[in-house]
Amino acid sequence: MALDHIRRFWQRWRTSPTAINISKVYVGDVISKILAAGTALILIRGMTKSDYALYVPFVSIAALSSSLIGNGINNALVRFSADHLSRTGEKPYTLYLLSLIVELAIFLVLLICVYFFPTQIAQMVLGNPKFSDFLMISLAFGLGSLLFSIGQSILQAEEKFTFYIRTLWIKQGLTFLLVGALWITQTLLFQYVAWFLALLQIIVGISTATYGILGIMKVDWKKRLERERHLAHQFLSASGWLIGYFAALAAFSMMDVMMLSRFASAEALADYGVAFKYYSMALLLLGSINAVLRPKFSHVEMQEKNRQRQFLAEWLRYSVWLGIPVTLFILFGKGLFIFINGVQYEKSFPIIAILSVGVWISLMLSPLNNILMSRKRFRFLFLLGLSAFIVNVLASYVGVRLWGGIGAAIAIVLAHNVVLQFPILWRVLK
Repeated sequence: MALDHIRRFWQRWRTSPTAINISKVYVGDVISKILAAGTALILIRGMTKSDYALYVPFVSIAALSSSLIGNGINNALVRFSADHLSRTGEKPYTLYLLSLIVELAIFLVLLICVYFFPTQIAQMVLGNPKFSDFLMISLAFGLGSLLFSIGQSILQAEEKFTFYIRTLWIKQGLTFLLVGALWITQTLLFQYVAWFLALLQIIVGISTATYGILGIMKVDWKKRLERERHLAHQFLSASGWLIGYFAALAAFSMMDVMMLSRFASAEALADYGVAFKYYSMALLLLGSINAVLRPKFSHVEMQEKNRQRQFLAEWLRYSVWLGIPVTLFILFGKGLFIFINGVQYEKSFPIIAILSVGVWISLMLSPLNNILMSRKRFRFLFLLGLSAFIVNVLASYVGVRLWGGIGAAIAIVLAHNVVLQFPILWRVLK
């Protein structure tokens, strides 16, 4: 009986382009995660706890600046471009160039504001003016991440998943080599890590964005602009709410570090940062899955609701079993976690245990956002994202003041899954 089930699963996998693409991206992403885990381990074991407590908000500011500006536009670009490609067979180079110009212009405004008001912004965002010392370096890191995201969004839209994976390998491989070199030379100090990682991120970001828009160089822009001048208006009118939704999610992702930097000690921030490092690596896996699902659900043939529900049922049937390794990790993984990260981060384990439940639920429900986006329910998504953001602010404020990092983890799982994902599930199945 079990053998027949395995045989049917294997046959479905072999005949499903989506399953093959997800597997390709997943396997490539696993290799990328191994490199990322190696980098994280060197940083956790090699840096002092006080330096790691600075590294956590440094990375968080970089991620916030790039995702707040780029996530909405780039995810909307993937959906809209994939839809345009499936209907016309033409690459929307006008949108590629417009997205790049708009994102860089907004980021330039942010850089100017931080340059003139670093102390005020550090106080407003992180609740501590001492973080102003590294704000500009963090934004340089964020600029590289933004450029990298633009290049990858174009590769997703065109479903060039082989090149998509290669860019991940290059980025994670070079980061691992750089951090490893600092560790070997005994210079794994926060200031060196921040400067070198920011420089590396900019180089990789420029290279990836250039590779993504390479075809622009060969375009006859006079004819292209005449033919595609309506696309920009269509893109904005169709994606305004969607951009707002992803912007809300970007702000949502920063609440934990903001509250911890305000109301918790540096040691608690470092403990949370270790758990969150592994959590963010797991979330990157969801990003790789969405890299395949987002253009898939933008195709014309996937607009039928029955096909969407059938796909969701199949996805839930298999992904629910991932709850077994998550449960085993929560019950028996503490010893291994302490062995890998050191006894000084023992308090991080309850945090990563809570966050791992959130990753499992998010993985099971990962097709939902893409299904609603394919139905163009952008206003509903935005309102949900805004509601999740408000709940996360309140829950993080209360949770951090009562339980520190554990409270921040509970707030994330509560807001992201209960407030955001379950209403989407109800809407899809309605």
